[in-house]
Amino acid sequence: MNLHPYDGQTRRFRDGDGEGLGRILVERLLRIPASSAIEGLRYDLSFYSGGLGILDHLAITVPIAHVELPAVLARARAETPERIVADASWCEYFLWLIDDEEQPSPLRDAAARFVNEHRADFQRECRADSAIWFESQSGVNSWVALWDSDGQLGYLAFDQG
Repeated sequence: MNLHPYDGQTRRFRDGDGEGLGRILVERLLRIPASSAIEGLRYDLSFYSGGLGILDHLAITVPIAHVELPAVLARARAETPERIVADASWCEYFLWLIDDEEQPSPLRDAAARFVNEHRADFQRECRADSAIWFESQSGVNSWVALWDSDGQLGYLAFDQG
């Protein structure tokens, strides 16, 4: 299925929809075996394309025991906030993405606040002491955030293009 046919329609997939295309997309994003029955897997995937361009919002939560975390992080080329700000070529864009100019915060607090402002209601809260990663080169128009909250992997993605 083409998720972006530029027809002005939103294609939305939720965990309550059954084992259809939404589950296949989650399996591909997180490299979960297709045959896995996973208690606690929740997702809400929204894909839009039309006159405004592309606007995608993806939210997934899954018990971390069901994913190969190193493979997920490698696929996203994900890094911790500390590694990101150590990279001069990416630091400025990342800080612009997560930091609130009116209320600057320490790095971990800003990263957790950013995730919490964008997470779905079914996703667990991200804390400053959570393991947090962002996709390489995340910026205001396209980003991926992942976090481990008490054994639940949260995955958020946004793309506007």
